[in-house]
Amino acid sequence: MTSEERLRQDLYGAFRNRALLYHHLFDTLRKELGEARAVEVMGRAIYARGTEIGKAFARYAPDDLAGLRDAFVGFVPDDGRMFAPEVTRCDAGGLDIKLQRC
Repeated sequence: MTSEERLRQDLYGAFRNRALLYHHLFDTLRKELGEARAVEVMGRAIYARGTEIGKAFARYAPDDLAGLRDAFVGFVPDDGRMFAPEVTRCDAGGLDIKLQRC
């Protein structure tokens, strides 16, 4: 296995581990607080993290959708392979990106 293959394997493993952590956090919150409250608490936490990440893209708003597209697609790990973003629209009316993997 090459160094690059090992790094890729480690990267995908870290993302799987994070997904499992989210699952266990939600399950624990659901058992302690009930499903509705768990959804609300996790939603706030995920929104807060998204807001932090979004700051890197704010400079493109509202007029540089091509710049936002390039920055977002360039942000996807493993040269885009991890989530396989497909730009389905990028024009004056909006930007739509479909993530084909999760």
